[in-house]
Amino acid sequence: MLRFLAIDATAIFVVVLPVLLAALVGCENDSQGGGDPSILTSSTSAMTTHAATTTTTTTTTTTATTTTSATTVTTDPRTAMYVALRMDDISVGEVEAEQAEIIDWFSMKKVPFNFHVITSTADGPWPDTCKEDSKSSDFCNRKSVQAVQRAYDAGHILGTSNDSFMQLGCHAHEHELWGNHIYGENTGADWQENDLGTSMQILRTAYPNASIRAFAAPGNAANNATVRACRRHGLDIVTTQGTMSCNPERGVAPGWNYGMGPCGSVDKNWINPHFDCIPPADTYYTTDGIQKANGIYSLPCGSANSNFENVDTGLSVDATIGVGSCGCKNNVCPMIASAVENARKSNGLHWTVLITHPQTKFVNQSWTDWLEEFLQKITALEEYKVIFVTLEDMLQLKASIGVSTSATPSNTSEMLV
Repeated sequence: MLRFLAIDATAIFVVVLPVLLAALVGCENDSQGGGDPSILTSSTSAMTTHAATTTTTTTTTTTATTTTSATTVTTDPRTAMYVALRMDDISVGEVEAEQAEIIDWFSMKKVPFNFHVITSTADGPWPDTCKEDSKSSDFCNRKSVQAVQRAYDAGHILGTSNDSFMQLGCHAHEHELWGNHIYGENTGADWQENDLGTSMQILRTAYPNASIRAFAAPGNAANNATVRACRRHGLDIVTTQGTMSCNPERGVAPGWNYGMGPCGSVDKNWINPHFDCIPPADTYYTTDGIQKANGIYSLPCGSANSNFENVDTGLSVDATIGVGSCGCKNNVCPMIASAVENARKSNGLHWTVLITHPQTKFVNQSWTDWLEEFLQKITALEEYKVIFVTLEDMLQLKASIGVSTSATPSNTSEMLV
């Protein structure tokens, strides 16, 4: 296991061994008052969202000579919370039926969703084309591949239509080998360059119209060499891990108050921890919008619907949402707790990237059962208005109060247009 634990404001770290990726969620486990944001809905050039309904009441009074119509719009008093649902491990191989079930559910519900494809597994490669007149592989008949193709053909994936709401991203080629090449700040540059190049060639050939800009690092671990390779292949959104405990002090560079920081790694002697994807002053959003980190947009996952050390172990909907929760505890990182901590780094803008995996198992629930309950309870939250977004959507957000070096919270937010 690998974990960086911020001890105090002088940024002393404790590094706990054994296996590099075991403590990082991401697939390696095979075994406060309000203000409603403006919401743009229809075009990927703007922003597609799914949120709780805003109430509009229309009254009409009719006399013999006149008709008067008055419309009263009730502003939602809840705090806006932007949630990017991120799913890793879409691939040829295990749990393909679950993968298809999940993708089809999001397509049917039209809820913004981010999924990341592994282009090579022990079971076989992801095919580079599955058009009816030109199928390149027998793997085109796999349920996971067919589900992605259905979403693509239906215009649901960003880049394929003006009504798209799903983001297709890269999750590496030789996924299982990734952890061997991210020790140290610049280790593995050539290998990562080749791996991402191979993966992106397959994805762009298979889905030529898709906007593929996001890289979800296997094991949520990456380094400076990863960032350089991503930039060369047009992947300007990098999502790794940014988990935090309950209301810690914000700390100081380089580790700030992260348990595991964005693009965090160590050298092969398990020392010299570094974090290569933290924005200036550890501040993600300002009144000007999102700040870049190391030349990319860093959108780390700070919450999950599974145990962070064992993605097979699913959490209940209530534990995932975490009403009244505070920070990560016992490898459980609730959505609300993550958004509150991110708001402290974003001039009051509440947001979180919630990581999921198709192999996660829930007690007495299928994946679609869990999603239905999740959507119902999210909509009914009393304090927060949840707005589901793609990772590209998140590049359009900005804080409504504060400056680029300020961490002063505000309770409102709006879209960049």
